[in-house]
Amino acid sequence: MARKSTLKKPQPLTAAIIAYMQAGEERGDAQCAGLRVRCLASGQKVFFYRYRARDGALREIRLGEVGPLTLTKARDAVARKRLEREQGKDPQLEKRKEREQATRERLAQRQVTYTLEKLVTEYIEEVLKGQKRGAESARILRQDLVPVLGHRPALQITRRELQDEVIRPKMAKAPRVTTQLLSRYRQLLVAVAISRTASATRSVAAYARTLPV
Repeated sequence: MARKSTLKKPQPLTAAIIAYMQAGEERGDAQCAGLRVRCLASGQKVFFYRYRARDGALREIRLGEVGPLTLTKARDAVARKRLEREQGKDPQLEKRKEREQATRERLAQRQVTYTLEKLVTEYIEEVLKGQKRGAESARILRQDLVPVLGHRPALQITRRELQDEVIRPKMAKAPRVTTQLLSRYRQLLVAVAISRTASATRSVAAYARTLPV
């Protein structure tokens, strides 16, 4: 059964005090209002900032683990959070905005580096390997599509690019193969779109509906 958290009367925190804290123990810092350190059941110690929001709700923000985050840096972090509050901002909401922005930046970077070749490779592994004529479809995509547009970011390929660089040149030389290629490309997009779920994180599912058909 987990130990109930024990609150100690605030006094200036020191490295020694923190080092001797036991699981379930929590201390405030008399030198830095709002700064607290908690010792988890695992023995891990964590700094966090506790404050009262404008609506009266008591909130707290995890600042980081003791060790990677020093006491001095934790106090500096709290000072910055207090400044945010003085400016009319809510530290918890600001942190949420920062996480959301970081997520958008990671997705944007992933879109740039996620090439058509990667999309085709994942499609072959996740879909075509289980189909009766999957090997033939994989061969067509690898032979006629990847060498031309495989290096391009999947999200940036336009319908015109596909027509000008792949379909028209191939149509003049091998109409039947071109028709098969276009069919396989469309099947790729349809299969990927179907595989998409509300919580999908796979690259194939993520980029399905953005490519030209």
